[in-house]
Amino acid sequence: MQMKNFIVCCSLALFAGGCEQMQPMLAQAGYTHDLGDFKVERLAFVPTMPFPGDGYDGGGFLKLELASSRQLLHEYPTYWLGVASDYCPLVDDHKLIALGVLDQGGSFWGNNPPIERSPDGMYRYEVYLVRAYPPPGKTHDDYGTPRTGPNARSEYDIIEDQKDLCLQIFGGDHYNVFARSSVIRVNHTAILNAAIEAQSRKEF
Repeated sequence: MQMKNFIVCCSLALFAGGCEQMQPMLAQAGYTHDLGDFKVERLAFVPTMPFPGDGYDGGGFLKLELASSRQLLHEYPTYWLGVASDYCPLVDDHKLIALGVLDQGGSFWGNNPPIERSPDGMYRYEVYLVRAYPPPGKTHDDYGTPRTGPNARSEYDIIEDQKDLCLQIFGGDHYNVFARSSVIRVNHTAILNAAIEAQSRKEF
């Protein structure tokens, strides 16, 4: 009965105020805005990122080049955007450390230039996944992160752990995450091949 009343209220509010104004209310009820599909066009290990890496430099980054028909700057919401990353299946948004070049003003990580539409009609974005935590030669103490307890940061190495990666573009407002893309899966075989290529270039 409560859900029925909620739907009735939402319907009335939609007529009165429009769909966009209703998104926060829908989010609180468990509804999620769809940010669409992202295709992995290329992946490669790189030694650095085009913006500060919060001290994660030293172990390299897995750079994912993504393509989407969506221009995230104009999708709701645009207050902030981030990248969820975990070993498949995606359970913990922050199991791994991923940083995105997603759009101007839409990312925690720097004032990125606007993402322009490519001649083929697609928009292209970059995600950088920290290869290992802690990076080689560093410990939890270097970042002030506990090894155990509810705030512990998991140790991982995406090459040695031999697992597929699952990522997702997500966003929201000050309080809620209510916008998500479809899950982006990266097979470990592709990660291993990229690592072998990087080693041949002596970038590891």
